[in-house]
Amino acid sequence: MKQIYTQLTEVTVILCGTEALPLLISVIENPEARSPENISPTENAISAVTKILKYGSIPAANDILPRWLAWLPVWEDEDEAVHVYGYFCDLVEM
Repeated sequence: MKQIYTQLTEVTVILCGTEALPLLISVIENPEARSPENISPTENAISAVTKILKYGSIPAANDILPRWLAWLPVWEDEDEAVHVYGYFCDLVEM
């Protein structure tokens, strides 16, 4: 049962990630994304992209990675920063 749940979760991340990426990127790259009133949703979007890159099988992951690096640093949302910098460490260790 656990294997089926894991496979279903992976498929969900792939499908949702593929559809959500363009919307998340548009939020993150909006000129007002780092304004005080938008920083929290922006950092949440960066974290969402991070999780898609880490757990999904996104065909364009190599194209998104340089953009992802340009979105750093994440500092305001400490809960999401853990995921972002954890993934960053994973990349460094590769």
